[in-house]
Order: sequence, then structure tokens, then C-alpha cells
Amino acid sequence: MKKVPYYSIRSLFYLISLLPFRVIYILADVLYFLIYYVVGYRKKIVRKHLVDCFPEYTVEKRLKIEREYFRLMSDYILENIKLVRISKKSMMKRMTFSGVVDMVETMKEQPIVLVYLSHMGNWEYVASLKYWLPEDVHAAQLYHKLHNPYVDRLMKEIREQYGGECILMKDTLRRILEYKRDNRKVVIGFIADQVPSNDNVHEGTMFLNHETYFASGVEKIATKLNAPVVYAELSRTKRGHYHVHFSMVTSTPKEYAKDELTNIYASMLEKSIRKDPALWLWSHRRWKRIPIQAQKKHQQA
Repeated sequence: MKKVPYYSIRSLFYLISLLPFRVIYILADVLYFLIYYVVGYRKKIVRKHLVDCFPEYTVEKRLKIEREYFRLMSDYILENIKLVRISKKSMMKRMTFSGVVDMVETMKEQPIVLVYLSHMGNWEYVASLKYWLPEDVHAAQLYHKLHNPYVDRLMKEIREQYGGECILMKDTLRRILEYKRDNRKVVIGFIADQVPSNDNVHEGTMFLNHETYFASGVEKIATKLNAPVVYAELSRTKRGHYHVHFSMVTSTPKEYAKDELTNIYASMLEKSIRKDPALWLWSHRRWKRIPIQAQKKHQQA
């Protein structure tokens, strides 16, 4: 009986995924109206974030970004339900990549490449990178378990349907060391713009007009392995179509001082956000909690 909720959710998602994209976006428009105008889901949080991050913008410009953000959120929800049933051809049409050849080329010297990702656009689409990689290159991504075990199971299935692998945060180092032991070529994605855990936080940097703390996991692992670090910039080409460009941050992370790579990521991410602000996850409470380690630093100052 425990499987009933899972199959109920999956069946509902499957039925919706059978709809053509033109209908999917009609549903997304309806959802946008309900979320933004009726429910007002986290509208105050989004509005405050936009005021605090872009005080130089006019009220009209911020409201335009706000409405566009909620439209994209509605698209994101329906697009990801559609992923339950989507062809390889359709996925490769809607999510394209550049810089893949250069990234793979670095694997001749170091088989493990770490990628800085972020909550931009439809980040779930990035899992389809495996379609764009040579057969001998594996793809993996770190993930946090969702609170709902049924949705978590379904999302894991969706993310791994392209041939990649989802790695739980707690298993990160063990799995990477296994790749290294087997001399396996692998691209590993880290969504690094979340509030860090208390044992995995850097010293803080100015980001979007806030003192912000990022997880330092990518930097620590890269330094330990001297693995190349790549930044993935996601952009939107048109509704429902996204593009990621991979650019090398460094192929020699051991040459960088502590926190330097994390700060570079923060700077690159801010530039990406300013190009198209509505693409970022503004309803996430990014600055609500200050890690204990950072609190101690302030108390000592």
C-alpha cells in the first residue's frame, strides 16, 4: 500500500505529460494567474529580494521582473511534469549546450571535471547533458532528498532517465573517489547557490548587494583532486528553450587561495543573473539563515 501514493502521483504526471507542449503552456498560463494573482505565492519574498538586490532599478522594472519570474516558475513546474514522457529529440531541441568539446578535452589530463551550476531557468533540463557527451564520459549531479519521498523518487527517475547519475550529498566524496580509483571520465554538476551547511561554508562575499555565504564543497573537492572547474551559464533562447555554455574557471585549482574559486563563482553567477534577472530562483529564502560559522565570525569581529 505504501506504493499507492507514488503510483498515483506518477500516473497523474504521466497523463499530463502526454499533452503537447502548446497545451502544456496554456496550463502554465493558467497556473501563473493562480499563483501570482490569486494565491500570491511568496510574492512578498520575491518583491523584497528584488528591492534589496536591485535598489537602482525603478519600481516598474522590478515589477516586470517579478511577473516574468512567476511566469517562468509556472513554466518550470509544467515543463518538469512533461519530462515524465519526453523524447530524446525533443529534449535535445529544448536544451542545448556549447563548450562541451573543450570541457571533454580537459579530461585527457584529468578525467574528473566539476561543474558549478545554479538555480537558473529550468535547471532540471541540464541533466540531459549526457545526451551531448561521448559514450565514455559519465554524467552525475549532486542532489538533496526532497521531503516528500514519492516526489523524490519520481524526480530521481526523471533526472536519471538520460543516462546520468544522481549522487546524494552525503555520498559525494566516496563516489568521486570511486570514479578516481577506476580512472573513469565523469562530469559532476553541483548546484552551488544554496544556503550552505554549517560545516561547508566559505568566508562570505558581496553578492547581489548582500553579504552572502556559499557552499565550499566544489572548491574543497577540486583542490583535493586538482580537478578542473567549469562554470555553466544558463540562458533562455525562447519560451521553453534553454542553452548552457560551459566556460573553464580553472584547470589548476590548487593554485588558488582559500575561498577564491567560490568567490569567482559568485561573481560569475551575479553577472549571469543581471543579464536576465527573472531566470533566477527568487522565491528561495537565500538570505534568511546565516550559517553558525559565519555568525561566530561576526561575533568575534
